[in-house]
Amino acid sequence: MKMNIEELTVGEMVLFEDVAGMSMGALAKNTESMKVIRALIFIQARRDNPEITLADVDAMTMSDITEGDDEPEVTPDPTGPDA
Repeated sequence: MKMNIEELTVGEMVLFEDVAGMSMGALAKNTESMKVIRALIFIQARRDNPEITLADVDAMTMSDITEGDDEPEVTPDPTGPDA
């Protein structure tokens, strides 16, 4: 999941603060916090599905979150040293 913080609406920034329990200003120091990640996933998911709940986000697996990312999958070389 990729998100450009500068593209958040004011409403999404307020939602982030409510869900993450911290200010947007504290975001830069806490990017690895699961509360931050949860809040950002929730905001992104609401763009596609306004009915989604925090419980829905909490039930997501890492594969749910990363599904559809633009990052290429790394496939081991079948002829490499581990083959």
